[in-house]
Amino acid sequence: MPLLEVWVVEDPHHALPAGTAQALADALGPALGSAPGHTWVRLQRVSPADYAEQEAAVAAAPVFIELGLRGPVEDAAELLERLTPLAAQALGRAPEWVHLRLLPPLGGRQAFGGRWVPPLESRER
Repeated sequence: MPLLEVWVVEDPHHALPAGTAQALADALGPALGSAPGHTWVRLQRVSPADYAEQEAAVAAAPVFIELGLRGPVEDAAELLERLTPLAAQALGRAPEWVHLRLLPPLGGRQAFGGRWVPPLESRER
């Protein structure tokens, strides 16, 4: 049940193609061990006028991704390092401009269609 919230700072020279959210779901779902139909992506575009870096000119259009999984991850660093190039390829961005954040486990804090997702008792995602 991976959930991905994606914010893409728009690049005026390279618009995101239609189907980018689907491309992300298709690229990251298998890498997360998710069955078809069980990885959800919500993609939001951010105007370059609504993004800034402290005392710096913005040289590229970054991407921010928050990843929510049902349970804890054994090696978060390995997971995020493995997902970054996959997300970058699906988005057509350089990996150094893709920033992933792993959220606390969603089990016990998430519902789908009113059905609560209980916390995991094991090390499953």
